[in-house]
Amino acid sequence: MPVQIGIIDQDPIRLVTPLLDDRAVSRHMIFIGVANQRPMFEKLEVVLAKRDIKSEFFEIPNVSNTAKIKSCVMELAKRLKEEGDTIKFNASCGLRHRLLSVYEVVRSLIGQSLSWNLIQID
Repeated sequence: MPVQIGIIDQDPIRLVTPLLDDRAVSRHMIFIGVANQRPMFEKLEVVLAKRDIKSEFFEIPNVSNTAKIKSCVMELAKRLKEEGDTIKFNASCGLRHRLLSVYEVVRSLIGQSLSWNLIQID
């Protein structure tokens, strides 16, 4: 079953909207964010739990250094690949430096350019 990942920002509803569609096949969402975004994650977790969708918070450092962010996200990506999960990246949210860091990790794993907000890694 696909795992969806996305970056929390001020309007994270864009991350959960695809999951709330009855046609969605993802039953697991990983929210990427910094420590002070955990309360927002907890609110989103409650909403998704009502639809039997598992939520997880993956903390990244609150820095502008993209190398540190990429290193941290690479750990998540490797874990998901080892678990054999299909990864869908929702690129509709996130601060630019965080979004680009995650995008680069995702792109490096699939070896092609991305053209959609929701992409899949096989």
